[in-house]
Amino acid sequence: MVQNYWSVICPETEAPGLWKTWLSEKCVAIGWPPSRRKLDGPTDSPGWDIARIRAQQIAPGDIVIPYLLRYRFGIPGEVLKVAIEDSEWRPTVPKGGYARNPDEAELGRRIEVRWLQKDAPPLDKIALVPKKMQTPGGEFKKTIQSVKPERYSHFMGKRAIRRQMQEALNKQTRRPNRTRSSCRFWRLKSEVS
Repeated sequence: MVQNYWSVICPETEAPGLWKTWLSEKCVAIGWPPSRRKLDGPTDSPGWDIARIRAQQIAPGDIVIPYLLRYRFGIPGEVLKVAIEDSEWRPTVPKGGYARNPDEAELGRRIEVRWLQKDAPPLDKIALVPKKMQTPGGEFKKTIQSVKPERYSHFMGKRAIRRQMQEALNKQTRRPNRTRSSCRFWRLKSEVS
């Protein structure tokens, strides 16, 4: 079985607190409420058409990387279940909590995950791409995007190497881990803001 890698946008900037919800409920999610958009059948929304096709390609065992916008990433997760059917709608944002659609509860097409712990940021941290490595317009632009294995390995590998180096340095100097730690590709940040 081939493992695929995906980014899923977490619109934290338009739904404050969303990342904490996803983290605690062990999921990522996309919107398009069933009251407006059906998973199957014709649609007049190109964004929904692309998102639903990609969401249906995600399978248990794949890896998803939450992209919190503004060059910030959450912890990658291994997909356990894809629950995106209209009948499986379970919003992660309450009515009035999403700037793009305040009239309905939102982001309820869930992809349930197990957060990775090996070679990943601690659960209370997010990763920030350093300025010199940022891509103009953001790292990912679509709700769900395929991530090439090389790209995933690239940033996971650099994080893992730097984290090991930082831990070794901390042991040598007897310093506790800092709340911010820089590495070649990532800086860890304690809060989402």
